[in-house]
Amino acid sequence: MIENLVGIQIDDEETYAEYRRRLAPVLEAHGAELLFDLRVAEVLEARGNQTFNRLFLMRFPSLEAAKKFSQSEEYVSLRDTYFTPSVSNTVFWGRYEVSPDA
Repeated sequence: MIENLVGIQIDDEETYAEYRRRLAPVLEAHGAELLFDLRVAEVLEARGNQTFNRLFLMRFPSLEAAKKFSQSEEYVSLRDTYFTPSVSNTVFWGRYEVSPDA
């Protein structure tokens, strides 16, 4: 299993909420799930342009599944329609492999 840890700067909560609502079935169709979605109250230190006010952790069954999801027509359409207009910054902290029982 693969997990992605990502921070984002949301500037339009309403549009982002619609993105999240529509994202759930697309994730499920790819065997993925959103494990955490956290609002960040205060960032005490950040290097460069690493501003974010949300932090989330997504889990995919494999690296191949994660790539297939991110390139799927359904996701690309959601990203372009809802994510991109509502988010001004994305900080990808990492992708790691975890055991299936985690």
